[in-house]
Amino acid sequence: MRIRDQEAEIKALALAESFLSSNDLKGWDWKCVEANPDLRSDDNKDRKTYIKWSVIVEYSKGGNFLDGPGVVLVNIQSKECGFL
Repeated sequence: MRIRDQEAEIKALALAESFLSSNDLKGWDWKCVEANPDLRSDDNKDRKTYIKWSVIVEYSKGGNFLDGPGVVLVNIQSKECGFL
């Protein structure tokens, strides 16, 4: 995979948004705030491009934010997403 990290970040955010919109979050509103390379993973790069990302998600209900943000793990190469 040969794309710049800025493009990879945009792709990770888009995949996380798609993942969240396809899940039933029981009335919670959400917003993807930022994406960062998942540096904890051993195989987080394909050549020089980060392929594994952690996307920070803020949840709110009725205007009240949840105590802390959630995290969605995204692999932009395989297009797999999951909750941390």
